[in-house]
Amino acid sequence: MTKLHGADNEERIKEARHKLSTETLDYMVNIMRTYAHISHTKEINSVYALIPIIVYMYKHGKSLSRNKINKIIKWFYYSQIRNRYISQLPQKLDKDLSIIDRSQSPFDELLNIIKLERPLEIVEEEFIGADVRNPLF
Repeated sequence: MTKLHGADNEERIKEARHKLSTETLDYMVNIMRTYAHISHTKEINSVYALIPIIVYMYKHGKSLSRNKINKIIKWFYYSQIRNRYISQLPQKLDKDLSIIDRSQSPFDELLNIIKLERPLEIVEEEFIGADVRNPLF
């Protein structure tokens, strides 16, 4: 924390905060509203799934192709349905953010991680006993 908040880092933090507040977060919110049809955080099972998306958009700017947006949204929904960030949050976020940082196709890789943990196919039995608060709905 000392290094992060040190005087030598102050300008970089101001620049990052400015880019986040004036470009990245608005872009992410618009993408989520338009393509994922999410209009409020109450509709999200785990808001931590937004962190990899924010980091990716911060890194790649505001000109994502429709194909990349579709991959982001697909991964986002599966992260919610399969409860990606319900347990082992710090470890999972660290792993996911390292994939975002180094991969050419990060959301394909992230989706494969979810697939290794649980099947992506949604089966009828998953709805038995589930109410409208379940991420499947």
